[in-house]
Amino acid sequence: MPIGAERNPDDDRMRPEGEAFLTRRRDRFLVSRGLRSWNASDEPWEHRGYEQAAEVLAWGLGERIITPSIPDNDFEQLCDAFEFLTGVAPPPGGWIVS
Repeated sequence: MPIGAERNPDDDRMRPEGEAFLTRRRDRFLVSRGLRSWNASDEPWEHRGYEQAAEVLAWGLGERIITPSIPDNDFEQLCDAFEFLTGVAPPPGGWIVS
């Protein structure tokens, strides 16, 4: 059992089927973004699911001053991708700490 499993039983990563769940979610993200690979080195950077997910999350949690340099990066597409990855809509205006 992974460390911390008993502390967070609602976390899918801690369940035996958690890895399969995350793989299915990752595959669905690739399909939703029209990508072929999660992190294949023969794919251009902007066409890797791993990189697009990172860009989307950084955009959603940041101040949103700069649009991610990935394809399909209009506001609605980024919001949809962020919500798919996190299960929640991006915070209004990003997380701005004062």
